[in-house]
Amino acid sequence: MSRVVLRRSGPRQLVGIDERNQTLTIDVSPDVGGEWAGLKPSELLPFSLGACIAVTAIGILEKMRQGPFELTVRIDFEHDDEPPKAFTRFRLEWLFHGSNLDPEKLQKAVDIAEERYCSVSASLKDDIVVEHIIKIES
Repeated sequence: MSRVVLRRSGPRQLVGIDERNQTLTIDVSPDVGGEWAGLKPSELLPFSLGACIAVTAIGILEKMRQGPFELTVRIDFEHDDEPPKAFTRFRLEWLFHGSNLDPEKLQKAVDIAEERYCSVSASLKDDIVVEHIIKIES
């Protein structure tokens, strides 16, 4: 079993520490007692989903001899209006910047990364819609 630790570091601020001693600061808005000194807790899931798919897709694309390329992933998300405001949809827009990139290979790499290797998307699979849009900028 893996472990991460959260330690209080401010009024509503937490510092997350992983097994390799890497840190992440989490906080909320001043209107609920925070100081905006870190990421909102509800932003961590979209970041995790995008990063989980992206790091794997990058590796797959390297094996497919795609690149070099720059990558930006824009992640839009929707959630219920009423508490606990559960997530209902994620839309990931993949912006690849490079030359000689094959759109079919880009799509395939993202699909494989999400469907076979990403533990975050596997955990969300049955309850949340995840949509991908691939764009190439040269």
